[in-house]
Amino acid sequence: MAKALSSAITPLIILTITIITSTILYSTFTQTFGSITFSPETLHNIEILQIKNGSISQIILYNPNPVPVKITEVLLGDTSTPFTLKYANMTVCKENTIPPNSMAILNINKPIDEQKTIYLKSENKIIAYYTKGP
Repeated sequence: MAKALSSAITPLIILTITIITSTILYSTFTQTFGSITFSPETLHNIEILQIKNGSISQIILYNPNPVPVKITEVLLGDTSTPFTLKYANMTVCKENTIPPNSMAILNINKPIDEQKTIYLKSENKIIAYYTKGP
């Protein structure tokens, strides 16, 4: 009977340890690196691959969709900010549109380090956002 009880409890202990470890790793990751989340509002989600902060901040974006996606607004926190969208060869994207299955560089003429949240919008719908950890 002790062996049966032990074999029944062992998976529960392993599951509990796994949940605790995953929770600790997730909270450590989000505090250190921030969390990258995509909004479910539209089918055209844009992936934020990398953020480089500086006097001109750059965000590397990827459009995995089979259709082009136009970025109409960039919000730093609650404030709309001017931006330029360029291809990897630094030529300006026409009409701020990222072609299908392509990468682009979003340039913002201000540091974004102190911003907790960055939103990218297309036609008043959020297509991607980046949120730093707590």
